[in-house]
Amino acid sequence: MADIKPKISLGLPVYNESEFLYETILSLEKQTYENIEIIAIDNGSDDDSYEKLEKYSQGDKRIKIFKNDENIGLSNNFNLIFKKSTGKYFVWIGAHDRYNRNFVEELLKTITSSKNISLVFSNVSNIDKNSQTINHKKNTGFQLLNNNSLLRLLKLPWMIRGSGDIVMGMFDSEILKKTTLFSDSVLWADVFLIYQISKLGKIIRVDEVLRDRRYFRDEEEHFETWESKYKKLTSR
Repeated sequence: MADIKPKISLGLPVYNESEFLYETILSLEKQTYENIEIIAIDNGSDDDSYEKLEKYSQGDKRIKIFKNDENIGLSNNFNLIFKKSTGKYFVWIGAHDRYNRNFVEELLKTITSSKNISLVFSNVSNIDKNSQTINHKKNTGFQLLNNNSLLRLLKLPWMIRGSGDIVMGMFDSEILKKTTLFSDSVLWADVFLIYQISKLGKIIRVDEVLRDRRYFRDEEEHFETWESKYKKLTSR
């Protein structure tokens, strides 16, 4: 019998996210699609993020929390979350972002609409640390809709942009297992993951804005070089 309501895993990597964590988790708990698990791993935060996770998990059995003994880096924490997930579909969640109530439902509807889809993501809005809107709609990323994997790969170099938003979409878990996930051996792990995913299935963008991406860290405003930005961001 077909799984009519498959479980969706929402993976929440946490590092010093105390200020916005409640708003993020609340937006996940209020999803119109209820068969979800929320897997949160604190990556050595030095604020009270983990204590807040403990509090929230007591009120919702769908929240599963873990804490790393030390900071293992952004990529390793992202990968660990996926490895602990049990859902048929998987989403990495920004621990300071907000999600529309139909975020899960709409992405699931799209990824199950036809065969050979590996990843579905949505357009986003941008908000600041005060939850004020910076941009009502950002048309992010790109689509690869051809059924032929070779043609998708040939098109990709000319289209690659917005990988940071694309990888925060919904993956088919079985397809994601066939990749290296976020690899420490390459400079831009999200781009490399998109290259692998594009070979395994179509990438589709939902036009509706389903996520509010928050910009709030000082280092997001200015970096001297791309290398310094990469090193800072991946240390989380």
